[in-house]
Parts: sequence; C-alpha cells; structure tokens
Amino acid sequence: FQEAEGDEDDSDREDQGNAAVKVMCRLCFSGENEGSSKAAKMVPCKLCNKKYHKKCVKNWGEHRDLFHWSSWICSSCRSCEVGCL
Repeated sequence: FQEAEGDEDDSDREDQGNAAVKVMCRLCFSGENEGSSKAAKMVPCKLCNKKYHKKCVKNWGEHRDLFHWSSWICSSCRSCEVGCL
C-alpha cells in the first residue's frame, strides 16, 4: 500500500513539472498556453496587462449594448484602457 502511495506522489510531481504556464482570460477564466497562437491573440489591458479573449470582450459588449469599445472596463483594475480589438 505504501508503494502505491509513493508512486502516486511521484506522478503528481512529474505532472506539476510538465504543466504549461497558462494565460488566463479574466472574463471566462479559461487558460491558454503561454506562447501559443491563442495566447498571442488575447487582448491585454494597457494598465494592468491582464489578458482577455477577443470573443469574450465582444460577447460582454453585445450583452450590454455598447456602442464603442472605449466603454469597456477591465475587471481587474477598473480602467478603460484596452489594447487593440
């Protein structure tokens, strides 16, 4: 029984070592692998650099009848400074 536990602990450590760094969307809380094409397409807040999927920001805006993207507010720092959509 102790050997099985030891094996499980070793595999947990290996999984943690191989885990990719994630860039998390602050609206849907889904992560993308750092350096991936999906992560590169994410929109950063100009002030705090938190990242958002373009589709998440657009969906957020559609549900609030926004007429201009300057009305968008970063959920982390509450500024209106968003990168290019």
